[in-house]
Amino acid sequence: MNQNDELTNKTFDQALTLLEQSDELTEQDVTRLTADGAVMGAARELWAVKKGVERSRVAVPDADGEWQRVSERLDGIKGGSHVVGRNRWMGRHKKLCASLLAAAAVLLLIAMVWRGRTAEKMDAGELVYEATDAPREIVISTGKGREVVLGRQTVSGVEVDGESSDKLVVAYQQPMTSHIVESHAVTIPQGKMLKVVLSDGSEVWVNAGSRLVYPTCFVGSQRCVDLEGEAYFKVAPDAAHPFVVKTPGSQTCVLGTEFNIKSYRNQTEQITLVRGSVEVTVGKHGESSYEGAHQSMVLKPGQQLSVHNRQLSVQEVDTDIYTYWKDGFFFYDDERLDEIMRQIGSWYNVSVVFRNPRPRSYKIHFFCDRSSTVEQVVEQLNMLHKGYLKLTEGVIYVD
Repeated sequence: MNQNDELTNKTFDQALTLLEQSDELTEQDVTRLTADGAVMGAARELWAVKKGVERSRVAVPDADGEWQRVSERLDGIKGGSHVVGRNRWMGRHKKLCASLLAAAAVLLLIAMVWRGRTAEKMDAGELVYEATDAPREIVISTGKGREVVLGRQTVSGVEVDGESSDKLVVAYQQPMTSHIVESHAVTIPQGKMLKVVLSDGSEVWVNAGSRLVYPTCFVGSQRCVDLEGEAYFKVAPDAAHPFVVKTPGSQTCVLGTEFNIKSYRNQTEQITLVRGSVEVTVGKHGESSYEGAHQSMVLKPGQQLSVHNRQLSVQEVDTDIYTYWKDGFFFYDDERLDEIMRQIGSWYNVSVVFRNPRPRSYKIHFFCDRSSTVEQVVEQLNMLHKGYLKLTEGVIYVD
């Protein structure tokens, strides 16, 4: 055991002694415990586990009931030596369980105090994004009900490449004549993106907070995929098999082209055409979710179609603004600072608080590599002199 382990154990022993002596820890006790980095690290981990259990809705086990059932089973063992052995076993394990439960109670208390103090600090301003405990791993769900975490597990028939976890590429290289077809769905968490090469050679860049559903092999007269969120498509030409992208609000049909679709829930849907031609349909058409008469519109390169409450509008745009993300960049053109900070907070999973409300409405131009650290992004934003940003204990404060 090294010196750090001895110090940590000593701190835990002190915490356990405090808990045994009193049902509550004083403010002074908590301050002393939270000053210890090892204890705080353990507390944060335990808090994450606690939240994870809550999210999965796992029932808390009845420890007393289980212990009673074990005791009853052991009582059925005949013979004095067995009883003595049982009593020794129960004595040792009761002490161990008591220590573990006490340690867990202390750590949870510290974690809740730490969480509460963070919340108190954030209450001092306007919270525009709050960090979460949600998993931040790319997951592929297969038609057989299996969930695969990219970078940890493999999928049969799928090649995975990438120099780092945030630059992964998955490729499906099955011929369209294949009779083995399975539906896959890839879910991208915040702070990640993924390039998917479909079986026909089409390339799809899937942005953070998005979900793409597609077959492992295209069969039939159309090549259909479903999208929730944002993705950039570079479709392989095939006049005999149109490529169709379905979202909750529209259906985009192409032969071979490049375009970006942004279709997040509760946001205006945008289809931005970079090159080629697409036909977008909204309303009762095929499997579109809208009811009523459908509307169709053909876009030209450089045009962007917006869909809001079934209403369509087209404008000429600089397509680079809407596609820089696929190359790994933040790019904002005349965007409100609070919206920029919301997206940055989401990408890095850090809370963002405006202690000075005035900068929220400032509109700025900002360009930054998404592989930069959050500290580097804060530094670059401060160079614009549109409010002062400070990163403290996992929270970005804007003054």
